[in-house]
Amino acid sequence: MDNQRDYYESLGLARDADEKEIKSAYRKLVKKYHPDANLHDEVAEDKIKEINEAYAILSDPQKKADYDMYGHSKPERGQTRKDSGPFSGGFGSADINVDDLFSGAFGDYFRSKERKSQPGRGGDITINMAIAYAESVSGVEKDITINFSDKCKSCGGTGSRSGAAPGVCPKCNGSRHERVITQSAFGKMTQTRECAACRGTGKHVKDSCSKCSGSGYIKTDKRVKVRIPRGAINGQVITIEGLGKPGDREGMRGDLKVKLTVKPRYGF
Repeated sequence: MDNQRDYYESLGLARDADEKEIKSAYRKLVKKYHPDANLHDEVAEDKIKEINEAYAILSDPQKKADYDMYGHSKPERGQTRKDSGPFSGGFGSADINVDDLFSGAFGDYFRSKERKSQPGRGGDITINMAIAYAESVSGVEKDITINFSDKCKSCGGTGSRSGAAPGVCPKCNGSRHERVITQSAFGKMTQTRECAACRGTGKHVKDSCSKCSGSGYIKTDKRVKVRIPRGAINGQVITIEGLGKPGDREGMRGDLKVKLTVKPRYGF
């Protein structure tokens, strides 16, 4: 059983606390337990870590919603309940033709998992940032430059030289995946992998844009302002939404994660 302390308790909050209450409680506790006011106090050092961890979850709407539902036991992505899916009771038989899993009665189940037409969120980007000890105490704003994938202005993000919307990949029919059947000692085995023809985009561009080579995006330098809160600690991650990698099918961008390294107070 997980004995980790409840995040609401860590900040001294009721479970219905709103955004303003969460921020106010965090600031008060950081001021109380900050290492600068508690020199060589290991209890205070542990407390500030606990406070920052709790605030990182409760100040993020999505993470807070997940925590409210699952607590510290949120399932990992891809993990399913034991009773989910058409095989919840186990296979129970050695006479299963693997090819049958992708056709007939089970076909709809697997096809639904492909989510052909749904947009996909882009990946996160993580960078490291070093700050002075004094900056961690008082808080600071930093301007940084990141390598950003911006929509190609030449083709409007379509990847096509003519600006026309791309068609559907003929190999995967837009599913972004292809099935590969191999022969093994146990019979035919079917695997699903990213479509090699469209590189997992599900799209087919006949006349690729010369500026972006058909990707629809151009790498560019982008100035970003990073707001570091008072009481920031070594290893803390600042999240800036929407500045990560582009999503699939006009899906949401990922986030930019800025991991802090706080320099020693006395330079050693």
